[in-house]
Amino acid sequence: MTQYLKYRAFSVLSSTRSMPEVLGDSGALKRQSVPRFLLKDFLKDDVRSKIAIYDGTNRISKTYEEVYKDCYSVAYNLRYTHNIKANNVVGLMAPTHINYLSAWLGISLTGAASTTINPIYTAEE
Repeated sequence: MTQYLKYRAFSVLSSTRSMPEVLGDSGALKRQSVPRFLLKDFLKDDVRSKIAIYDGTNRISKTYEEVYKDCYSVAYNLRYTHNIKANNVVGLMAPTHINYLSAWLGISLTGAASTTINPIYTAEE
């Protein structure tokens, strides 16, 4: 899948979509945030109960619906409990884990940027 991400506007053009779906009447790219673009089909009937992410080490999985709800839960709590908003930067300090995607997308849904910190990285990494 070819994707074009326009810096700052985060417009997304996917080659798997027809041009009328992506382009408005004026021919301009429709603008939407990257996390909303990625999550938009997660609640469709044909995918919502399928496995979206699997942790082979711990043998746990999450469905598309669970990931969707987790992402928006993180975003809601960051926005309304911690007052995180657009142009803030949130440090995400966590090892690679099944909930990492939800945390990263949840931060992005608030409009904030994230900086990732993996505490188990080695000096060589």
